[in-house]
Amino acid sequence: MGLRGCPGGIRWGVTCFPDPADPATFLRVQSTRLRPRVRPADLPDLRAGFLEGLGTLPGLVLEREEARATGDLLDLEARHRFAEGPAVRERWVRVLYQGRVQITLSAQGSSPTVFAYWLPMFNTAMRTVRFGDWGAEVTGTSWRH
Repeated sequence: MGLRGCPGGIRWGVTCFPDPADPATFLRVQSTRLRPRVRPADLPDLRAGFLEGLGTLPGLVLEREEARATGDLLDLEARHRFAEGPAVRERWVRVLYQGRVQITLSAQGSSPTVFAYWLPMFNTAMRTVRFGDWGAEVTGTSWRH
């Protein structure tokens, strides 16, 4: 599905619900084409913005947070709990940048117990994502431009 209205271009994403009866538990992957090229020197500002955004969640408990650059790949991630009405949700967010592309992965459980149940599935998706240019082989157009 394509989502319009994102600054810098089109944002594409998909949300998977492992249990259709529980829409507050999901795995979401989004990709955004950015106007500016992101560079390793941008990591401190991106991290500050990431943490500022997380800080707006009601009742935030930040369990773990990391930000790192490996060559041109920037990787921000956080595991946290927050309140959504009377419910406590647990979420793992990972935001990756390379060049002008941002990939955001969000894995959420409707409760910490549900999150723990689905964690093996979430872990596979969150840890195996990678940037690739397979589309260029088919279309002749690279995402890197």
